[in-house]
Amino acid sequence: MRVVKLLIDFDLVLVKSEWASPEKTIDLIESILKQQTQVIYLAQNQDKLIPQLYSISCQGIVEQQRVKEQLLIAIKAVESGGTYYSQGLFDNSQMILLGPLIELFKELDLTTQKLTPKERKIAEFYTTGLSLTDIMKELEISNLLLILTWNRLEANFRLTPIGKSLPSIRSGD
Repeated sequence: MRVVKLLIDFDLVLVKSEWASPEKTIDLIESILKQQTQVIYLAQNQDKLIPQLYSISCQGIVEQQRVKEQLLIAIKAVESGGTYYSQGLFDNSQMILLGPLIELFKELDLTTQKLTPKERKIAEFYTTGLSLTDIMKELEISNLLLILTWNRLEANFRLTPIGKSLPSIRSGD
């Protein structure tokens, strides 16, 4: 995009919600962020882009009606490596943000219900950072049982082992 090429020498860019269509605004901000430039978005009240901006790691979102009181604070926060989001905008968008999160937890609950007790225990230990060898020792299970259970978890959830690799556990090292 031509606009992004013009912004290469800037450390921070302000993007106003009326500059382009929502799709073009998201594309523009993603392009700017790829250039390692920080972005503060000036949003309207009830702005539907807020969840998307949050998900693409836009560093700042300031309510346009509160620019005078919040913009300097937002710039300082973003320039110091932090983020700034106008609380009023976040409150209005909270339900929009929570919707996908609630669906994700429902899906996670359904997934964990499909696990056997042994798979659930192995997955639980795995999420705490234990290596497969440590899980095997903790649960006092054989290499074969761990391998079979891990293969099913790996196939269903695209997991990769922590610590010793599966081939070294298979060989009994």
